Amino acid sequence: MKRIVVVVSALFLLSACSSNNRDMGFETPRGDQQQSMKTSNREHRDIGLNLESLNHAEPISNDAIVPSEPDIEREETVHRIVDESEKYLGQKMDDSTFITQVFDKVGITGITLNHTLPDGREDVSTNIQPGDIIYFDLDGDGRVDHHAIKLGNGDIIHSYTDGKVRITDMIKAPEWKRKIVYAKRVF
Repeated sequence: MKRIVVVVSALFLLSACSSNNRDMGFETPRGDQQQSMKTSNREHRDIGLNLESLNHAEPISNDAIVPSEPDIEREETVHRIVDESEKYLGQKMDDSTFITQVFDKVGITGITLNHTLPDGREDVSTNIQPGDIIYFDLDGDGRVDHHAIKLGNGDIIHSYTDGKVRITDMIKAPEWKRKIVYAKRVF
């Protein structure tokens, strides 16, 4: 696949420059060179690629790869949440207080966490993203008994047994992932 992209890119550049060749002092392909290019086109048609159409192709816009405003805002908010939450590492506090304080400090207010599933938000537990609040049922009794904030790369930040805020890697400790009952995106 990379080889095709390189060939296509090179031929696109060659065809784009061909109209300017005389102005720049370059010679255009003649005779055997043109026949070689036609053979190359025929070979690429076998895989569904018509290189002749590249002469009229529009350049790809950079807008196609630029994230939208909401994506940029979300990323900035996630960074603020991660930065703020890491300030609490090692401090003693319960998980609900920790999460509420972190979100309050970054300007997301009104979060209340308890031992019931929240109302009014879609469950995102199948697509947990950094900044989401994760609800756990650790003892298997069907009740929410723990909360955490998703960081990234499988990490969560939370306060656990000794009451100290810590980071846990759910990839290295998969039992955490199995105990997720809900996840909420609050921004």
